Amino acid sequence: MASSFINSKSVKIFIADVIDAMPYIKASVSHFADQIVGKKAGESYYFVLRDAGNPTEGLTIADGDDTTVVEKQVKLTIKNEKNVVDLNVLQSVVDVEDFKTEIADTYGLRLGAEIQKKVIETSYFKATVATYPNAGSDNGWPALARATAHLRAIRNGAKVFGHLAPEAEANLSQSALNNFKFADSALGQKWYGENSIGRFGGADWAYVTDTPTVTIPAASAISGISAASAVTADGVGTLYISGPTGNTATLPAGLPLQLTSAYACNSVGMATNTKFSFILQSAVTLNGTALIPATVQSLVAEDIGSRNIYISGVTAASAVSGALTCPLSAGVVYDVAQVRCNEVMNWDNIPLDDIAGAETANEEVGGVKLKVTKFGNVGTMVNKTRWDVGYLAGIVDERLVVDAYLPRV
Repeated sequence: MASSFINSKSVKIFIADVIDAMPYIKASVSHFADQIVGKKAGESYYFVLRDAGNPTEGLTIADGDDTTVVEKQVKLTIKNEKNVVDLNVLQSVVDVEDFKTEIADTYGLRLGAEIQKKVIETSYFKATVATYPNAGSDNGWPALARATAHLRAIRNGAKVFGHLAPEAEANLSQSALNNFKFADSALGQKWYGENSIGRFGGADWAYVTDTPTVTIPAASAISGISAASAVTADGVGTLYISGPTGNTATLPAGLPLQLTSAYACNSVGMATNTKFSFILQSAVTLNGTALIPATVQSLVAEDIGSRNIYISGVTAASAVSGALTCPLSAGVVYDVAQVRCNEVMNWDNIPLDDIAGAETANEEVGGVKLKVTKFGNVGTMVNKTRWDVGYLAGIVDERLVVDAYLPRV
């Protein structure tokens, strides 16, 4: 059967396979559609979220009332992912017998899997809270329960979705606590299909590949670490840390560190009773007592509605300081599950221009737009078909995300 790959039915079949391969991107919404006009793939841009204000009691606006509007910056990178196939005119007639099984189920699934992997790499540790097992326990269920409980408390009524690796779910099944289990979920089946795990703690859970693990260094490497100050610039947070004399250990990406006095804020900037966790976005190597910049989440400590960290008496990130501790067990490997409110993952499609002289088609299914372009070389009698997805994806508000650390058993 000859196939041009350009007809609407074929394109929609291909998109469906792309979507099936990236469950992590589901339950996302567009936040910046009005801000991406004219933006180019490969470039990083700064988008804004609105301030929630700072309510005060009484009729009179006092001198101390903060009426400044502060818009939180979010740094995201516009990307384009593609997959390409060459078929000579004989192959296109003879070899491609079934588009779905021979093209969509391979090229489409791989394209979606690559998109998901790249989004996970830049989004998975964008959280303000880390949850973990009870002290001395190797059971991960309490970490999941605490993660969903925190999100329920800060955004009552919001839909909550969780993502974890199949290996992590297998470990949970082996170490069931008080008959904890994932229950059947009609909503999870609707959203995630065969990737649905079920419902637990008020969240619907799905299998996601390429989720990270974190190996906690030895106790000597994570003891005696302290923070001197912090800064957020262009939506990126930096925490300046140091270790004791002689500590030259490398701290891994995903390592959570906590200050005794620092608490996470809810979705409108009010302090909660949950500890704030500085989560390393990339590995950092200590150099004794020298101050080392560590990339963490964006830090908004000002006493305004958009803040995400609360420390009594601290109204600027530069004043964030003190002894840091790691709440996880030294030497243990943890799978990391991510739990988030549905609207916190951004997904915007980036429009792509047509190539002159080529056949093109554009279709959208489930919020994912796909461009198909076919062009040929008359000298070699080869047709080249490419499938492109231009997108802007990432976490826009870390307050609505929790990373749950599940020990491998």
